[in-house]
Amino acid sequence: MDKTTRIELMAHGRIGKALFSLSAPAVAGMVVMAVYNVADTFFISLLRDTTAVAATGIVFPLFQLIGSIGLTFGMGAASVISRNLGAEDYRGAREVGATALYSAAAAGILFSVGGTIFIEPLLILFGATDSILEAATLYGRIIIGGSVFPVWNMCINNLLRSEGASGHSSFGQILGAVLNIVLDPIFIFALDMGITGAAAATVISQAVSAAYLSGFYLLGKGYMNPLTWSWVRPVPRIYRQLMTLGIPTFVRQILGSISFAMLNTAAAAYGDAAIAAVSITLRLFMLLLMGLIGIAQGLQPLAGYNYGARQFARVHAVIRTVFMTSIVICFTAGILGFLFAPQIISIFA
Repeated sequence: MDKTTRIELMAHGRIGKALFSLSAPAVAGMVVMAVYNVADTFFISLLRDTTAVAATGIVFPLFQLIGSIGLTFGMGAASVISRNLGAEDYRGAREVGATALYSAAAAGILFSVGGTIFIEPLLILFGATDSILEAATLYGRIIIGGSVFPVWNMCINNLLRSEGASGHSSFGQILGAVLNIVLDPIFIFALDMGITGAAAATVISQAVSAAYLSGFYLLGKGYMNPLTWSWVRPVPRIYRQLMTLGIPTFVRQILGSISFAMLNTAAAAYGDAAIAAVSITLRLFMLLLMGLIGIAQGLQPLAGYNYGARQFARVHAVIRTVFMTSIVICFTAGILGFLFAPQIISIFA
């Protein structure tokens, strides 16, 4: 879908068709993001090492924190960009996009350096026991060391979706996840790297995904090019716009990480097997949550563009549609999870 068609779809397309066109790739992409952790857990579980599975669960809240950095800048920028495009303010869209992307990258590098240095205290804070700490450190140091790639991906994905390029965004995520699934058994078993192999496979996959996603703008396919350094405007006005939606997103992600860490800490009293069980359950929960976030990401450019164009009836219609769709999905998933919990968990343990 070229950029003119994308704008026409957001401006005049039928609500259901436009929402599906934007949400379906976003849902696929976000679910695939959750697959990164599910794939690691699955292949590590084949080692028949409960401690190793538990170690990935301890690192999981830190992985969520990494994502929160990219989402903070990406979702904050996406809201502003889609409204700017609706108002035909292309210069404003470019400035916001470039500032958000490079700011996210800088924050990701800082997180990578700090997290690698203080990895053991962080893991203990997030519930690591003495028996888990060594394996969690091996896994976590590599995952945190490659933080800049998931941060970049989370941010640029939202920039792509803000101008309706959800197909390219989702394919980039799917590419990374498929590569991760292919590399996991090679690194873990064929190269006999164990849990460190799973971490290395994830970082390499994220790096390949980042390169593919960036290619969209390198080839000049978008209305803006956030990779262009000259568009960066690190001024209070831009950051106020970014943080209006970015801060609530950050708080939501932080609270999620804290709640996961509290669950790990509570489970630690019952041994490594309990932490492993929590680890598996949280990853399955994230499959559902990321799918719902994908629906919201499909909503955002459609609602933002029409808000900018002052088509408020279309904004209200798409919000109603998303609410009803999400309620049906959650209700169905809850019933299936309750009825088939033993069968689902047995896949991993």
